Amino acid sequence: MIDKIKTLINCVLLITLFTSCNNGILKDSEIKEAKAIIVKSGDKNLYASLCIYYYEKEEYELTLPYSLVMAYKYNDRDAYYNIYRTMIQINNGGKFNYKAIKKLDKKSKEFALQNLTKSADLGSISAKNDLEKYHLEGTLKN
Repeated sequence: MIDKIKTLINCVLLITLFTSCNNGILKDSEIKEAKAIIVKSGDKNLYASLCIYYYEKEEYELTLPYSLVMAYKYNDRDAYYNIYRTMIQINNGGKFNYKAIKKLDKKSKEFALQNLTKSADLGSISAKNDLEKYHLEGTLKN
């Protein structure tokens, strides 16, 4: 049930993102400028659009530098969560499954979990849900 609610929330967020900032769709010619604006100003809508752009192209790993900037420079909860997700995807053939965190080496797992925890601390429901699953399953114990 929680997964269905989480999926519904993610769909609503994506629809919201698509309807804002040029309808949420960046063109190839806009990417360079979008990256510069994200780094300089921390524009959340533009960052979300950049993430959508790269996810649609199945180049999710290219979001990582901008997620790091948004998280560590602008304290963005969604960026912290994206770092966590991307770390798992990189080590799981491009697919996100919270259980795949077991595939990460110790340092990568710690880094992913630090970002997940920070996202949860900043109020991300998705992060809180994943942390709860890890606690219930005992995944966080080493």
